[in-house]
Formats: sequence, C-alpha cells, structure tokens
Amino acid sequence: MAIDYFDLEKGLQLDGGRVIINVVGAPGTTTSADDAPVGSLALSDNGSTYTKATAGAGTDKWAVLGSESSWREPALVKDDAVYANIAAAEVVVNTGTVDGETVVDGSRILYTLITGENKNVFIVTGTPGAGATLVEDSNATTTGDTLYIEAGTEGGKTFTFNGTLWVQSGGTALDELGYIRAFIGKTAAGSELPTYSSVQVIAQNDNLEVAIGKLDAVANVPKVSLGNTAASTATVDTVLCDEFGAATWKIYIQETATQDTESLIVTAAHDGNATNDAAVVKHNVSSKLRLGNVNGADYDVVLNGTGAAQEMQLLVTATNAFDVRVVRDEYIDFSVV
Repeated sequence: MAIDYFDLEKGLQLDGGRVIINVVGAPGTTTSADDAPVGSLALSDNGSTYTKATAGAGTDKWAVLGSESSWREPALVKDDAVYANIAAAEVVVNTGTVDGETVVDGSRILYTLITGENKNVFIVTGTPGAGATLVEDSNATTTGDTLYIEAGTEGGKTFTFNGTLWVQSGGTALDELGYIRAFIGKTAAGSELPTYSSVQVIAQNDNLEVAIGKLDAVANVPKVSLGNTAASTATVDTVLCDEFGAATWKIYIQETATQDTESLIVTAAHDGNATNDAAVVKHNVSSKLRLGNVNGADYDVVLNGTGAAQEMQLLVTATNAFDVRVVRDEYIDFSVV
C-alpha cells in the first residue's frame, strides 16, 4: 500500500501573508498566483520552484529560484583548439589525453572552438579509447557564468563568460596577488598601512601616494622655464608663499640680436608662512658671469596676491629682446612634515 500524504488543495499560507502554491507550468495564469504577495513560492510540475519577485499578475512577475546564479561546477581542462565538429573533438578525447591531462568517463572539458557547438562544458561519456562521446552540459552558458579550471595549461585559473568569449578573471592560484603584495611590501592581507625604515621626510604609515608626493617635493628636481620675450619684464617662475619659504634659481639670459649672455644665481626668501601673508621679500644675485653686455639686464623677486594665492615671483628684465632659461635649483618647502 502506498504512503498517502496529506493534500493541500490550493496551497499553504504562512504568517505575514506569503503563500506556497502548486502550479502547472510557469505560475502567473491563475488567480492564486496573481494574488500571491511578493516572496511567495510556487511549486511547478515542471520541476522548478518559482518565487514572486514583483507584485501583480502574469508569468513575468515570477522568477525561477537559482536562475540568476552563475555558479558552475569546475572543469578539468580548457581546450581552445579549433575542431571542425564534435566528432573531431571526440577523436582527441579517445586518445585518453586532452591538454596533457588524462580524461576518463565523466571528465568535464570546457571547449571554446568546436564549430557549430556552444562555448560550453562538455562531459566525457564512456571510456576514452572505447568510443567515448562528448555530451554538452545541460547548464547552458549565460553571461556572467564563472568557471574554475582544475588542470592543464589553464589550471588554477578562473574564466568568466562575457556573452561571447570565456575571459580570464583570476590568476593562477592567486599567484599574481602574491606578487603584487611582495612588490609593494605588504606583509599580510587586509587593512595594513606601510611601515617605513626611514621617516626623515614621510611619516610612519603614510599611504604610498602621500609618501611619494612628499619625496617628490624634496627631491629638488629642477624646474625649467624657457622663454623668448620682447624688450620687457618677464615673469619666469612663481612659487606659492604658503608652500615655499625660500628658493634659489640658476639663470641664463642671452640677448637675441647680439648673443651677449649672462649666467647668475638668484636666492630669495620671504617672511610669510601658511598662516600669515608675507610682507617682505629679499633677494640677492651671486655668481654672475658676463660674456658681452645684455643691455638693461635686471633681476628681481616680488610678492603678488594674498592668502593662499600669494606668490613669490622671479622677474627678468632687459632692454632688447632676449632668451632666458631658468632652473629652480633649491627651495624650502613648508608642506613637508
């Protein structure tokens, strides 16, 4: 005598209003399905379980549980060889080896270039060497599917289907992540700030972007200004007073028509800081070398503007047109702490 379970004619209602109902095919064609609140379940005779995703009537208001999942069982190997058809791929399977790995009954292989077939996993059915065949996985390939390859050329890598191709989305056994950690000196996973062996300029635990910025600021990399001007005063360099307390420039000036030249050093400092505007700037000229006479050549440093925009400007003047080249050689930087 068969076991007789109790029957529910229309379904079962749970606290909170959600229901579990029986349906034929996809839900959405009966009053009970239409009236079911969001979160309800429908058990279908087609073997699927549905959940009410949106309120209202119609089959489009229901979704198959698990239909949004991209999880797939791993494949033994990934075979990117071009095959004319499925029979050609089966010839290789029956050698007993694919991509250097032994295949057996039940082995899963990701094929990407079998003419006329989907880019999907195929399962070895039967004993290789004794007429084994390939049967496509019933799990159809969809965009976002992610698959781990266990062995072979691509062993240890993860691939994701982008709708057209399987593209690598993970390095071999996460080796690349280890290389990156070693490269930047990170000793552990998770939140970890750098530990520096020297803190003359940077502060302990400064992130890399801040630390490199501070090092660059004190590296004294020359600031070069190239100019060609008529007979007038040229502003050839500026520094913000809130950031720079003093600066030294090497200047080379040549009169355009005569090619007479001067080479000299100008050093300047002001009395301001990041809180107070500068009121006075002083400069001197040293190490001046002359080859001929650049008419009216003069060099000055002045203050311009107020607040955060206040600048210390290096001015070069000559009577006739001239070329000038300036290198900001040294400076005192307030921003480095």
